[in-house]
Amino acid sequence: MKNETEKQKNKLDESLEEISKNPNCTYTVLDNDTINIGDVVRILEKMGETILGETILKLVKNNPDFDAEILEVSIHSPLGESIYNKKVGDTVSYTVKGKTYNPTILEKIELEKDKGVAKVKK
Repeated sequence: MKNETEKQKNKLDESLEEISKNPNCTYTVLDNDTINIGDVVRILEKMGETILGETILKLVKNNPDFDAEILEVSIHSPLGESIYNKKVGDTVSYTVKGKTYNPTILEKIELEKDKGVAKVKK
């Protein structure tokens, strides 16, 4: 599990690094609507008072595509269930293997398609 999590983190870091290097790739912050299936959000991951980092993820209904450019999280997972139908600014809570995490939903992000690849919208 730890290796899979580390792989996902590395892949996300690579995607975020690629996005940050592209001067034509920026993002648009959306309003404080409810988080729904298909939304891409940026969260601040915390465990207690310890900040674990920021993550950009897409909320999906069923099985996530682990090869997707943006991390996909199912609404049936503990994290997905905790942010589904919440609002930007909310801090939520979920527990996995006895550890409680408290991510804060920082913003919704709008994507655009560039040659069939989802990218953060300008």
